[in-house]
Amino acid sequence: LHLLSTWGHHNQNGPKKAIWMDCGIHAREWIAPAFCQYFVKEILASYKTDTKMNEMFKNLDFYITPVLNMDGYIYSWTRLWRKSRSPGSDGCSCYGTDLNRNFYANWGSKSLFYYANSGSSRDFARLIGIPFSFTFELRDKGEFGFKLPEDQIQPTCEEAYQGALSIITTVHDKTFTSAAFTITATLWTTMTAACLSTATWV
Repeated sequence: LHLLSTWGHHNQNGPKKAIWMDCGIHAREWIAPAFCQYFVKEILASYKTDTKMNEMFKNLDFYITPVLNMDGYIYSWTRLWRKSRSPGSDGCSCYGTDLNRNFYANWGSKSLFYYANSGSSRDFARLIGIPFSFTFELRDKGEFGFKLPEDQIQPTCEEAYQGALSIITTVHDKTFTSAAFTITATLWTTMTAACLSTATWV
């Protein structure tokens, strides 16, 4: 599960930010697409009644891809497959590319948030100037592997939703509250300067 924050298009109130979330980049991690669908359901159900969510909808565009690695995901139903199903090149008879190790970023080096890796979408996001980029590792910790029991799906989605929402809210407030403060402070400084320049000193 990957969560990115970047610039979006403009609305009448100024520039909008964009939240990009993709799930299922590794085919066999079935809980990730389930979470993405849960996230969409929750934000759509709450934005009309939750004032904070409504505010974020006005300032943010949400782009959510529930299953990024579609061909690998379908294949994983018959075999716990991780990669895509793209055919090999240069005479290689093997199939598949690890999509989250093949971004043009930090090749040959190691990045750390859970374990060392390189070529991830998180690294690429930072390389092109996206300031906030996160990878979530969802349940479990090895007991069931990728075959998460059905009774753990809902609690996994709920806890991941709280984590993602906390990050999005923090990024939103840091961006838009700071911007509003800057505008207010600038306006106040300008007004003060104007008053001083027109004052009559005795």
